[in-house]
Amino acid sequence: MSSSLPLSSSGLGNTSAPATNGLHNLPATSGKPFWDLDTLGIQRWIRGLAPGVHNTGGMLFPKQVAAAPANGTANAAANGNRPPAMTNEEFQEKVKIGNILLDNLTKSLSCASSKDTSESPSKKKQKKNNGEANSSGAGDVYNILDPSFAKTTENSSDLLPGAILSRMTLGGLVNALCGVEGGLVDTTTCIPLEDLKNESAINSARIDASIPAAGAGEAKKIEEKRNNGMEAVVETAGKLTLKHVVQMARGLHRSVAARTEMDVMA
Repeated sequence: MSSSLPLSSSGLGNTSAPATNGLHNLPATSGKPFWDLDTLGIQRWIRGLAPGVHNTGGMLFPKQVAAAPANGTANAAANGNRPPAMTNEEFQEKVKIGNILLDNLTKSLSCASSKDTSESPSKKKQKKNNGEANSSGAGDVYNILDPSFAKTTENSSDLLPGAILSRMTLGGLVNALCGVEGGLVDTTTCIPLEDLKNESAINSARIDASIPAAGAGEAKKIEEKRNNGMEAVVETAGKLTLKHVVQMARGLHRSVAARTEMDVMA
């Protein structure tokens, strides 16, 4: 995380004012340090980030850009630097995908944290009795906690969601945004689990290929599938490719680090 990141684009968010991106008029986070936020507080913070800013958590939601006015050559250079305009349908589709990713994130954090205070005890009990997987403390269903986290007997963390998010690796954050049970990438390396599986199969096939009866055909087939995991379409993440989700996760990871650093220094 670069400490020279300007505040206007670092994705720190506004901790005392309502969200300004027009998506939801959620209450402020009351100036709490990031590690004390519950899932609702995290939602408010993310929705308060400047939308559409590259390499920040604002990438989750789009910025509506009007078409550039055709008023001569004076503005030609400036117009050339403008991001492409979006139709209302394109804008709404991107907002929809952003909502899906944010819902996946908060659901994953709520499951992994036994201390999420976003819901009343009665609602949590009702969800648990109904067997709903998104009840608080249900366990690390989506594989967002890397091995450095201490876990309870129920495979959850005693940390608040904000504390979990402030410590999460890129791989854990990718799994949280994808919302797939078991996760799609390794939490420590961010390598797709499918690629790791293929790598293991490649190594096994290479051993088998050394046996005359096995031949090298199977090893060649598996080799062709190598490193294709990033191109997989994630249905639960608005049908984005895993590569695209990783890009968004990098931006959010950067904003979380910047916000956490500012809270530590406050």
